[in-house]
Amino acid sequence: MNTTDKQPKEGLGTTKEPDIEDFKTTENQTKGTVAALKGNGHFEEGRFKEAVKLYTEALEASKEVQNPDPRLLINRATALLRLENYEECLQDSDEYIHMLPNCWKGHIRKALALKGLKKALLSACSAAIAYYHDADRCRRYEAFHNAFKDTENIWAAIGSSESLRNTLTRNDNPFAKKKILLLQGAKYEVSQVPRLKLYTSLVALTKDQPAMFRTELLYISSNCCFENINFETKDGVLVPPGVKAEFDRCKFHCASSEKPAIQVGGTASFVKCEISNSKGGGIIVGGGPNALASFKKCRVFGNGATPRYSSGIRVYENGTAVVQDCVIYGNSEGIHIYGSPQYVLPKEVKVTGCEIYDNKFEGIIVVGAPNALASSVTIQENKIYQNGGYGVRVSLCVNDLLFQRNIVFENAWWGIWVQCNSGGKYKGNQICNNKMGGLRAGKQSPEKIACVIENNVIHDNGGPAFHEELRYFEGYAFPVQLQDTIERQYVEKHMKLFGFREGVELPMGSDVPLPVMVTASFKSNNQCFQNGIERDQSKQSTCQSKCSFCFRLDVELEFCDHCGVTMYCGKECQALHWKRHKYVCQAAGQRNFIDVCIPIDQPPPIHSRVSSLHPGLESTNPTSPSPPPKDGGRFIVKLQTHDGCVNAQTFDSKGYTSNDFDPQKATVIVYDQSRSVEFEISDRPKIYYIILEYGILGASLYLSKKLYCWAAFKDDETLRIFTRDFPAVQNW
Repeated sequence: MNTTDKQPKEGLGTTKEPDIEDFKTTENQTKGTVAALKGNGHFEEGRFKEAVKLYTEALEASKEVQNPDPRLLINRATALLRLENYEECLQDSDEYIHMLPNCWKGHIRKALALKGLKKALLSACSAAIAYYHDADRCRRYEAFHNAFKDTENIWAAIGSSESLRNTLTRNDNPFAKKKILLLQGAKYEVSQVPRLKLYTSLVALTKDQPAMFRTELLYISSNCCFENINFETKDGVLVPPGVKAEFDRCKFHCASSEKPAIQVGGTASFVKCEISNSKGGGIIVGGGPNALASFKKCRVFGNGATPRYSSGIRVYENGTAVVQDCVIYGNSEGIHIYGSPQYVLPKEVKVTGCEIYDNKFEGIIVVGAPNALASSVTIQENKIYQNGGYGVRVSLCVNDLLFQRNIVFENAWWGIWVQCNSGGKYKGNQICNNKMGGLRAGKQSPEKIACVIENNVIHDNGGPAFHEELRYFEGYAFPVQLQDTIERQYVEKHMKLFGFREGVELPMGSDVPLPVMVTASFKSNNQCFQNGIERDQSKQSTCQSKCSFCFRLDVELEFCDHCGVTMYCGKECQALHWKRHKYVCQAAGQRNFIDVCIPIDQPPPIHSRVSSLHPGLESTNPTSPSPPPKDGGRFIVKLQTHDGCVNAQTFDSKGYTSNDFDPQKATVIVYDQSRSVEFEISDRPKIYYIILEYGILGASLYLSKKLYCWAAFKDDETLRIFTRDFPAVQNW
């Protein structure tokens, strides 16, 4: 049996190439060699399952003494191919190519496996690479040549930008002679063409160094595939309706501040790709009647500048997206699923096994549309954490939404916020350590189906585990006939509370009744503990046995060197958490207090204040209790953030944030129960983050947080706020 890898002599081109590699019996008879020889015997007899088992045994033995023998990998791949186990054959082929990238054998098996998986574009590209490395051997490998003989004459190797431009010019039609271009160099510049129409697949030959492809706008005009290409574009990559594109180990960056890195109106698949640092957003899927995109093991990060229009992944009008085992972080928003202005929703979205974290606003947003047809959204088995707004926000949802077996933690606002007239099923999730609260559900109009919340574990959130209400600003979510009633009730309620009725046409003493709203079905099998007021603000979270950033608990944790309080599973998590943790770290570890200047124009003393909106709270007034001591003695102050109003403008909860929630600009009110001390401070992120970390949700149960602290006058102009330990929660 001929096993040499050398080029055959002239005249031997008709010799049939052997399927498997031989293992000579004269070699040292190790356990692996014996198993390999037996495996070859089984293969020749057509007993492929037994051959796979013995090759696997030989590979395990090979690992004990040295690196895996590549011959074992290629033999096992061949046996798996005979068994039509294409997925595992593909894995072995890729591992073989990683070890011997310039050997034709791995590319042949990979091409055949991809063809078996019905991935015609990628299989043709792998076949072209095999021909490039050894065309004569490829012709002699009967099964391969029969499958790919038409591929032999449709590829070309390209070594320079000039050669690429010339080839693309000749190929500027749907019937291009060279449909697969193998890029040999590192950089290719074709930016002279403002709108490059591409009919050709591109593959980088050097596996450890991708080829950079730089252009203005790349318009993919026919079915193509791309492997190991870095796309640097000015206006993005466009996959129009009717076109299929496959991307394997590619990277995308778009310089435009308005356009995303990729727009998919046709069909596209992304495997082990990176979409990063594009201000106009990462990927948009939708707009075409059958727009479909799948993402597997991709990284989507650093995209976007404006919420709603620059998410990491955005799915809208008629779009279908499957996002699996991806990492989505550092974007303006993680994933945004919504309807078009014409109220056309995506068809179907599935997000499974992903990590969605550290996005500036929400991790995931699902937005429906009034009077739109339902679409299916499934979000399961994901980690959604450390996002700057809600972990998950559901708004105007008329979708078939299933949210199950996720872990949602350490988000700056609520873990899950379901707005009024929105629904879905929330099952088997862990929702914990979110700064405002666990899960909030809004009321729904009478014709809606109840939101179902069951079998969740909700713990250690800064507010209630579950809260349900109707907030006035969410009136827009209801049908038109209900909106007027909700507004009239709001006006009537507040006119009574504040004791005046100027300009109100309602008769004195009348009430505006709302119809019976649909309430959420919050099942008794939900486990809720250590939420909101149950938390002792003077103690750390009960989850300190887990990494403070990613919540891993299967590794040994290390304390932060600075504060000695927060724990991490490694340096990477500590670095990612530092932009938030540094303020709490400085307060908790490096110093025991923060000094703040008392504004000279602080308001005059108030006789008495009673909360009309929250009558359960005690009053604050200048006589009871006594004013705080001026001799440096300690007293209690409340630090409280705003609830979403600046200059009487209501916070827009549809995806934007005001300065109230910007840690660098947020305003915090400071006062004691006597109101002798009462002033506002801003631009103090250290104080803001301490409130988020250790405080509890305000009485409004919305987005305001409060923290009671010990304080003392340092002098007439300076108040010292102590941050090492905190008093018990007060009722004022």
